[in-house]
Amino acid sequence: MPRTVFNRLYRAIEGEGFFVRRKDALSRGGIHPLQRVVAAIRMLAYGAAADSLDEYLSMSEDSVLQSLKSFCSTVIQKFGIEYLREPNEADLRRILAINAARGFPGCAGSIDCQHWQWKNCPIAWAGQFKGKERKPTIVLDAICDGELWILHAFFGSPGSLNDINVLDRSPTMERIIADEFPPSIPYTLNEKQRTMPYYLADGIYSSWAIFMKTIKDNTAKKEEAFAKAQEAIRKDIERAFGNDVSNVMVACIILHNMIVESRRDNYQSVMASLQHFSEARAMFAAGQSFTMVSSRHSRITSKVDHFSLKRDLIEHIWNAHGSV
Repeated sequence: MPRTVFNRLYRAIEGEGFFVRRKDALSRGGIHPLQRVVAAIRMLAYGAAADSLDEYLSMSEDSVLQSLKSFCSTVIQKFGIEYLREPNEADLRRILAINAARGFPGCAGSIDCQHWQWKNCPIAWAGQFKGKERKPTIVLDAICDGELWILHAFFGSPGSLNDINVLDRSPTMERIIADEFPPSIPYTLNEKQRTMPYYLADGIYSSWAIFMKTIKDNTAKKEEAFAKAQEAIRKDIERAFGNDVSNVMVACIILHNMIVESRRDNYQSVMASLQHFSEARAMFAAGQSFTMVSSRHSRITSKVDHFSLKRDLIEHIWNAHGSV
C-alpha cells in the first residue's frame, strides 16, 4: 500500500468513533489511533492472528479485534460510495478502449468466482456451505478490468453453489437482464457494429452473448491464437482476488481499488490521448414490460450471438496478431 493511500485512510478515520485516543483511569494516554489502524491493516494484509500483534503494537487481542471491526465499518462508511459504485458511461468507454488495445474490442472486463474458507462456520450450516472444497466456504463473485479495479462484487453465497448458481443470484446480472446496466456503447468488431459488451469467463459459464470463453480443444491456428489471447487477458480476475466477514471483504475491496487508483499515475495509460469524457447520465427507462425484459434476456443468453461473437473475435485476433 502506497504511503499516500495510508495517509488518506488515516486522516479520514482519525477521530471517528473508536479511533479516538482516550485517557485511562490514571490519566495516561491510551491506545493511539495510529496503532489501531496499523493493527487492522496488518491483519487484513497478512492474515495475522489478533494475539500475534500484542508485542509488536502493545495491544491486547480484544483491542486488535475491535480495531479491525471498527476499521472495516468506517472504511465502508467513508469510501464505499466512491469505490464501490458501478461504472458509468465514461468509465465503460475507458475500459472498452483499454481492452480494445489488448485485442478484445467490446470487452467490459473479466468475471469469476472465488471461494473463501469460513473457519468458524456453525456446524448446523456447514452442509450448505460445503462444496468441492470439502470445507465451509463463502463465495465472492467479482468482475474486474485490465487495471484490476473491481467493478462488481457479490459476496455471501454459500460454497455449495457453483459459478452459474451464484450468477443466477447476482444483482448485477438482474440489472443486465433488465437493460439497466451496462450503458449501451457501440463498437466495431470484424467490420460489424455491435452494442452489447461482453465479459471474459472460464469454461463453466454458459455460452451466452455476454460471456466469452476460451476454446479448449483448438485445432486450427486461428483458434489457438484466440485461446492464448483470451486466457492471458482473463488472468486479470485471477490476479485481482456473518456481518463481520462481509464487512472485512467489502473493506478489502475498497482498499484494493484505492491502491489501484493510486498507481494509475505510475504507468502510461492507453487512454492518455482521450482527455475528455461525456458526463454520466441516466441511461435507463423506468417501468419496462415483461415482453421487453424477456426479449433482453433472450439476447443475453443467445448461443447464436455467442458463437457469432466468438468467430468475429477469432478473425479479429488472427488478423491483428496471427502472424506475430
